[in-house]
Amino acid sequence: MASENSGHFHEGQSNPSTEAVGTISFKWVFEFVRPHVLALSGVAALSIVATGIGLAQPYLTKFLIDDGLIARDSQMLATYCGLLFAAAIMSTALGGANRWYYLKVSARVLFAIREAVYEHMQRLSPRWYARKSRGDLMARIDGDVAEVQRFAIDPLLALSNSAIALAGSLALMISLSGELSLLAFVLLPLQVIYLRKLRPTVERRTRIVRERTGDITGFFLDRLQTMKLIQSSGAEDRELDKLGQLNQTYLKDLLSLQITNFFASAGPGLMTALMTTIVFLTGGMMVIYEAMSLGTLIAFSAYLARATGPVNTLLGLYVGLQRARVSLDRVRELMDAIPEVSSPATPISLPREANGTVELKTITFAFTASGAKVFDGATLNIQGGHKIGITGPSGVGKTTLIDLLLRHYDPDHGSLHLDGVNLTDLDLLELRSRVVVVAQDTVIVAGTIAENIAYACREATDEQIVQAAKSAQIDNDIQAFTDGYQTMLQTGGETLSGGQKQRLAIARALLQNPLVLILDEATASVDEDTAAEITRSVDALFGDRTRIVISHHPVALAGADQIVELVDGGFVRARIGQQGPQ
Repeated sequence: MASENSGHFHEGQSNPSTEAVGTISFKWVFEFVRPHVLALSGVAALSIVATGIGLAQPYLTKFLIDDGLIARDSQMLATYCGLLFAAAIMSTALGGANRWYYLKVSARVLFAIREAVYEHMQRLSPRWYARKSRGDLMARIDGDVAEVQRFAIDPLLALSNSAIALAGSLALMISLSGELSLLAFVLLPLQVIYLRKLRPTVERRTRIVRERTGDITGFFLDRLQTMKLIQSSGAEDRELDKLGQLNQTYLKDLLSLQITNFFASAGPGLMTALMTTIVFLTGGMMVIYEAMSLGTLIAFSAYLARATGPVNTLLGLYVGLQRARVSLDRVRELMDAIPEVSSPATPISLPREANGTVELKTITFAFTASGAKVFDGATLNIQGGHKIGITGPSGVGKTTLIDLLLRHYDPDHGSLHLDGVNLTDLDLLELRSRVVVVAQDTVIVAGTIAENIAYACREATDEQIVQAAKSAQIDNDIQAFTDGYQTMLQTGGETLSGGQKQRLAIARALLQNPLVLILDEATASVDEDTAAEITRSVDALFGDRTRIVISHHPVALAGADQIVELVDGGFVRARIGQQGPQ
């Protein structure tokens, strides 16, 4: 029953079924990496070979100096120069191949994570989206997911490469001079302690910058959709000031993060420079007093530089872990949101003789546990194939009724039935293909006219799309466009008139072949003649379907078998008649 399934457990609360995500969060991320382990192993193998070639170069330099330059042997000099050049060519080729394979694998992991997050978000209810900033959601799906993906792959490769490069460099450094090797890493523990102290600041300021990015993204998403209002209200300067304030706040927080990141890298960097200075000073004295050859010192310094890189990489990964944890927390907040409704494990199909009979049985619904009840024991029976009008003042719950019929929400108590089947027992896809809404503001997505008509019926053929458009009396309008059905529309469909949008929505509904058609103020944005024409078209095309007309306008309600008014959480019969209100 709906009352058993729903209650007041809303999205954003702790989700026991996804609690593990919070405790083994990085394990969840690495599940997306698992299918690409073989490819990543190939990337790592290329990196290892390239690292090995790189480790050989300083040793070749040692022989070039000692056995070639200092020994004045031109043949040895030419040989080692040739070997160094060959090593450089191989290293460059391996580096290019490695980068190509890495990008390919990295992109696939990024796309998989982003698709998983988006798939989950598609199941969340309008109530959840009403509480969220679109800009913040964009920042999480884009920036935070990318940061998580980077940390899911980069550390694996960086750790393997750095470990091999560091181990190889250390081994060769020790073979050249144990004393200098000890001096080279004497301050390493201090570097680790220093970064641990900075960790909380890095996390806090990274989160703030992520939020500021969301604020700016949200500003543009909102303002670009309302540009006509901004222009007609003369609000350009005011909106520009708002953007300037957002930019200044973002810059302030970005600079704070930059300062933190600077100290996170500058501190260990200065300690590394100090160690390098000590090594060169000590090694130089050893060369002067002939305790070490010049070639050995140069080779040691080259290996020290190569060892310093992996050390800095490993220390950087420690700081990067904090940034990735912030992003992962923000992504996990999306994944932990609980869908309010879902398809049953074993759905019941509608009966073969279904005719669109709708029943509301003493439903009660409120948006919050302590909030006012939108419905309070409401009951309504709509016979299949009939046209019913629903009226009522603004805010009384007419749109909520649509959301309940489409199962965006479930009632707190009571139940809704379609042809005798509880909506909670139906597969969501089947329900939403048989109950279709034509709203006042027709949603137009970016794509061709044909794609918009077939948006809810992707298997429709070109012939079916054209036939639906002809039946909805919009074919002539479409043919008048230069590209006809392939005319590109942008989100919102600004190039279409209100009447054209409504007829496109009717064509879209025809392809869905619904049992129940809901018209939510579908003619409110057009003139009375167009409204009457659209109403007649709908009644002619869907005369044998159940039509629920939500409207205040007599034209839209004309011919209704029954008209009810939604008042105080319940339905009151207002009028019965074939002619509709006068």
